[in-house]
Amino acid sequence: MKMRFKFTFLLCLPILLSSVLAYSASINKDIEDTMAGIKLGAKIDELTAKYTGIYKHQLMMGEVLYEACNQQALEVFTFTEEPWSKGHVTNIWIRKAEVSVCRDSTGGLPDYSITPITPRGVKLGDKEDNVIKLYGTPTSSKTIPGGKKILTYNAVADRKDLIVKNLVLHVEISNGIVSSFHLLGDMPGAKKPF
Repeated sequence: MKMRFKFTFLLCLPILLSSVLAYSASINKDIEDTMAGIKLGAKIDELTAKYTGIYKHQLMMGEVLYEACNQQALEVFTFTEEPWSKGHVTNIWIRKAEVSVCRDSTGGLPDYSITPITPRGVKLGDKEDNVIKLYGTPTSSKTIPGGKKILTYNAVADRKDLIVKNLVLHVEISNGIVSSFHLLGDMPGAKKPF
């Protein structure tokens, strides 16, 4: 009986190991807290020092947007200071946009040469397969109106070395390629209205 068990165990060991390796490859690795050279939770002064002349405007609900654009490629960078996290960047959104978002008859967003890439190397225009290869299986995936797909990656746990908590990365896929990525998190103690 013992010999049969050992033989069966040894026979099944390669299958068991490959299953464990496949499972561990599908687990989300922790998400980085930096995008476009700005760390989530950074003070607004750090943002405006790095990107002098960045365009600033306030929305009706209290959010303050700081925006720039790679004018030739029409890549927009939005850094958000939310009303419940005054003085800090808690939201970074990088996307392809229409010409009118970067410039219109009244002027344009400041033109910076910011590389639209995540710390692991996902770029605007990459295929969905590359996102999965670099970030693993998303925490969730959904299709929204217009046929766009949103891959969501949640941080495994709040890390002590991060300024923010509840770190989330959304990657938008349009027509099979990455059209935007959106990194967000919460400042400790922030009281959100929702």
